[in-house]
Amino acid sequence: DESLREGKRGLELDPLDLANNAHTGWHYLFERQYDQSLEPLRKAIELDTTFPVPQWYLGLALEQRGDLDGAIAQFDYTVRITGGNRPSMLALLGHAYGAAHRQTDAEAILRRLEELSKTTYVPSYGVAAIYVALGRKDDAFTYLEKAYDERDSWMDYLGLDPRLDGLRSDPRFGDLM
Repeated sequence: DESLREGKRGLELDPLDLANNAHTGWHYLFERQYDQSLEPLRKAIELDTTFPVPQWYLGLALEQRGDLDGAIAQFDYTVRITGGNRPSMLALLGHAYGAAHRQTDAEAILRRLEELSKTTYVPSYGVAAIYVALGRKDDAFTYLEKAYDERDSWMDYLGLDPRLDGLRSDPRFGDLM
């Protein structure tokens, strides 16, 4: 709540601040208030269409609202504006494909991430999220444990990330928390 208050105060002082507009959308996203997240995210995008942060937050919000086609389009755009090879962005797209039951496309992203891992760091958390969407819980937990060992920064969202809801009832999730 304090974070949201301060972010809103920042927007009162500078309504064109990209980071604060994105932060407001992020706050609502992880509060699971997806409809409320849309306006500040779209405003940040309107201010700078090449700033990737609100782009992928918007994709997450659309995905959680059930607009999987919109989420896929948003993540595809985010992948393109970030050069096509940022593992975290590819993983977001892969998860959306899995959530949309586009298994072949999700698995293609997994293969691409595996290939990228030969030359660059690929965060395990994003790979785990794809496996969650594909319903492959054991693989998801394997990669979440790797993410924990790697100190993947996405682990900060473990307790909040709606993409992991399918794992929460599993005792391994509690152990991981």
